[in-house]
Amino acid sequence: MKKCVLTAVLFLVMLSVPALQAETMLYYTFEEGIAGNSMEGSTVTDRANNPIYGAAGTWNLTASAGCLSGCDYPMYTAMETGWVPYGSQLCMYANGGYLQSNVSAANLAALTGSTSDSFTIEAWINAVRSGDNLQCVAGVYDVGGTANSWFLGVLAANPYQFKFYSELACSDGGVYWVQNNTDLWYDQWYHVALTWDAATSKVRIYVDGGPQADAVLPAGITLKTSDQTPFTIGRFAGPVDDGAGQFTGHIDDVRLSDKAIDVPQMLITPPPSSCLEVQQRGFGLALDLNADCSVDLKDFAIISRSWLTCNVPGQTGCLQNWY
Repeated sequence: MKKCVLTAVLFLVMLSVPALQAETMLYYTFEEGIAGNSMEGSTVTDRANNPIYGAAGTWNLTASAGCLSGCDYPMYTAMETGWVPYGSQLCMYANGGYLQSNVSAANLAALTGSTSDSFTIEAWINAVRSGDNLQCVAGVYDVGGTANSWFLGVLAANPYQFKFYSELACSDGGVYWVQNNTDLWYDQWYHVALTWDAATSKVRIYVDGGPQADAVLPAGITLKTSDQTPFTIGRFAGPVDDGAGQFTGHIDDVRLSDKAIDVPQMLITPPPSSCLEVQQRGFGLALDLNADCSVDLKDFAIISRSWLTCNVPGQTGCLQNWY
């Protein structure tokens, strides 16, 4: 009797589960136009796609500390600089100026409610040693107040250096802080980021994409929500004349995301501005010899010329290692 051997073949199907994409809740490049005493805010939503700052949402462009009304100049100044790190042309000059959200209590509650579980706040900063020792880059925080949530800031270490410092006000009534291990230099651009992941109860800070410090908070803890304290960039919330935590220096590309994102998703490396830059970063096409981001007859013309004329080692104007 002929036996039939059935061979069972097990197919392992590897399902690739894409990482959850963070939703951008706020993103300011400071390229926006200024109309009167307000600047249009980004259109952003919470996780349920409920609007937080819609098209009508604006920022208060309050005058300098000590000037409550009738001032000739806004706090927000978009400045041309010789080099802005993330590809934009303008940045916020926060020496004496700041931005404060001008939205409803419901919108503020939606914003802080969306960040109470997990979030990432990141920015490019260039700090100057002047003013308060503790300065706010961005946050929902009123020093001395009770309706606080979190802030991202800098703390003076000595006349030449500072630390990246953050506090989180949590649902258990505690206020937790974390700062980076390495002192940073004034008058130098850095990308800084703070991530909070409620699933792991971990808060972590990054400088230029490198993790600098982290802390594990009590399990199950969440951040406090607030419908009172506004979101600010460049200083803490509070009375406009107290100047609490006024940032001195430049701030650019502030982005708030609703998840604890990984370094590759952060705004660290600006998008390439030219085909040459694409090639310099090692992502160009191998046969794109004239760096125009395409392989065409122009490139083959270069190959043909080298084939016909490049016969002497070291000859200029030839393809490298052609012979």
